[in-house]
Amino acid sequence: MKATFYLVRHGQTFYNRYNKLQGWSDSPLTENGIQDAVKVGKRLARINFSAAFSSDTSRAIKTARIIIEENNSSKPIELTSLPNLREQFYGSFEGTNMDAAWLNAGAP
Repeated sequence: MKATFYLVRHGQTFYNRYNKLQGWSDSPLTENGIQDAVKVGKRLARINFSAAFSSDTSRAIKTARIIIEENNSSKPIELTSLPNLREQFYGSFEGTNMDAAWLNAGAP
């Protein structure tokens, strides 16, 4: 049996826009992030998905739901959100400027 996976990164968030380290922090999508998710949804509209999965962060869930809404499948697509799909946790560095966080974490 053949399986095809489509991996899509969440749309732009406010933390992305302002160069902040995100990890488990739950920054919402920007208008650009929403529009990018719509564009991806339209590009994948003819794919008959068997399932959809995302992390349990609001940015990933919203991105996935937008893609599902754009889908032309004849059957409903259920979204399963799992904490195991979250990206790396950065502890006290979360929400800080990316450049400063990487300098502090990786500096000698």
